[in-house]
Amino acid sequence: NMARTTRLVRPTLQFMRAGGSLILSWPGSSEEFALWQTPALGPLAIWSLATNGVVRAGDNFVRTNVMADTAFSRLRSL
Repeated sequence: NMARTTRLVRPTLQFMRAGGSLILSWPGSSEEFALWQTPALGPLAIWSLATNGVVRAGDNFVRTNVMADTAFSRLRSL
């Protein structure tokens, strides 16, 4: 008997500046990953799921952040 395994490939989070905004995007095929954000990095950083403002645009998920807001972002599997 052969066991079948599936390997989860972490998608790439891309960003682009547009005026006073930072546009984050990642592949729409990576539905098992979500965007998480924190205002500060470090051992005590509290990451929150960023669901507001995430939209599907063509083949990608997209979220626009205002450049004045400090936020660190990452993709994490659900």
